[in-house]
Amino acid sequence: MSENFESTLKKEELDLKRDTEINRIVSAFKLDHYTILDTKPGISTSEINKIYRNKSRLIHPDKCRNNPRAKDAFDQLKKSSLALLDDKERAKLDDVWKDARMELKRGGDGNGDGSEDFDEFSEHSLKQWREKVKQLLIELEVAKKIEFKRQQASLVHKQQVEEEKIAAQKVQRELKKSWEEKRGTRVSQWRQFSSDSGIKKKKKLKKERVLI
Repeated sequence: MSENFESTLKKEELDLKRDTEINRIVSAFKLDHYTILDTKPGISTSEINKIYRNKSRLIHPDKCRNNPRAKDAFDQLKKSSLALLDDKERAKLDDVWKDARMELKRGGDGNGDGSEDFDEFSEHSLKQWREKVKQLLIELEVAKKIEFKRQQASLVHKQQVEEEKIAAQKVQRELKKSWEEKRGTRVSQWRQFSSDSGIKKKKKLKKERVLI
């Protein structure tokens, strides 16, 4: 009886641990891969792999069939671990974390002096740090979207200019083609006109001679 109770209790504790971790991951900011893995910059590649293995086993969808968010959490965990194993992606995120720490040490807005209050090893400061990282990442994403829209607008403008240029060239080619095609007609008309003018001139001369 006691063994069954303990077994049931352990299972419930493990299920609660799984659900808590799943909820933490799906609620975390998706672009902050360190927070997804519940860590911060400075860890080695082997540590990243170790964290991923432990957490992926804990929240694997096959072990969390009663939690519909397990798959999303598992997929995000994998995505974040791969991002941190990518040197370029990791370096970019490291820079954001460094900038966030500098801002917090300066007092958040860059004007105050918050260095005495910020301790990156305390839970409170780590929470502030992650919030600042989130803020900076959002600002970067907004800047990227603005730049993307600007580039798209520039591209559309260039395409319009090119299309107008092509259309103008097409009109010029068609006019030239039409002019060339009608050249024979113009020559014939001119010859006919010259011939008619010559006949009329001869008739006029004859009349003048008769009158004389």
